[in-house]
Amino acid sequence: MMPKSLRSLLATIICHCYPANPLQVFEDFKENMIEDFIQQGNSAEKSLKLCVNDIRRQIQQDGFDFNQFLRSYSFEDISDREDNLVNCTVNSNNLLWNDLNSYQLLGADTILKSIV
Repeated sequence: MMPKSLRSLLATIICHCYPANPLQVFEDFKENMIEDFIQQGNSAEKSLKLCVNDIRRQIQQDGFDFNQFLRSYSFEDISDREDNLVNCTVNSNNLLWNDLNSYQLLGADTILKSIV
């Protein structure tokens, strides 16, 4: 659940806060954002593709061009992507920060600090 929230946070920040280097933030914390896909039994490569496609979908839903932000990650859509996504809705009053492991917390903090 938390990796999905980190992906959503990164997509939101990219679309609405214009961080100086979104690709570097992604690179620094991609391992934290693919944990749920790894736990589902996917390879690291497929997990990365699923992660990027999830972020791409969120950015495009917000009306922005994914390639403008993370252009070096141009994967084809994966046909079973929807079957592998962990769908969740997070209430803004219940973000579960206390459930983040130390790496996820560092990732979330770094992403938030990059917009300041």
